[in-house]
Amino acid sequence: MVKEDKRSTSYVYPPSIWDHEFVQSLKSEYTKESKYGRRVEELKEFVRRMFADHQKESDRSLASSDLLMLINIIQRLGISYHFDTEIKAALCAIKDEHIIWEKETSVLQAVRFRLLRQHGSEVSQGEKILREVQGLTVNFLKGYMTMMEEEVEEDNNKKIIMKKMVRHALVMPLQWDMPRVQTRWFIDVYEMMEGMNPQLLLEFAKLDFNMVQAIHQEDLKNISRYVHY
Repeated sequence: MVKEDKRSTSYVYPPSIWDHEFVQSLKSEYTKESKYGRRVEELKEFVRRMFADHQKESDRSLASSDLLMLINIIQRLGISYHFDTEIKAALCAIKDEHIIWEKETSVLQAVRFRLLRQHGSEVSQGEKILREVQGLTVNFLKGYMTMMEEEVEEDNNKKIIMKKMVRHALVMPLQWDMPRVQTRWFIDVYEMMEGMNPQLLLEFAKLDFNMVQAIHQEDLKNISRYVHY
């Protein structure tokens, strides 16, 4: 609670529980030199092999679809910054390939459009993909939510996850959310998905999230020492 000081126009704030001693007591075992750091390096190589394997597929349409979904997943899991080179190369190859994208699903078209635009590639605004993306409007999502709520059959896991993702998209669209907050939310959702492929991506995301948090804790400790002394 903020209390007004009657003697002046200033305010008296209660002391923070994050005092210097508490901040300095923060410890984390998720360091680069720990077993977790070594495991992350192993998982990086695993993901790089996934990129290489998809690029070797003979069916280029399938390979491009798989690469797009892989990039989308690792981006939402917060680990894409480890693979900037691989992602850039994959998206450049996808952009240059002559594939009839209109035959793909609306979800895949939307993912392709967002990722290419997000990474600086020019995608023609005259493409049919824009008309497909425009179908995923707020009104459509609200109508879809209403339809799911009205169904009397017992919810299965897939439907529960879909409700969760649609509701989240309505409340906080992807482009509005803070990246690390979005990452933490999506890790929980991804863990709920049946037949996660591969499950090692979930392990990677959890380890990386904890290691990034450990780095922030060290930064906070250094700042606290600077201010305190």
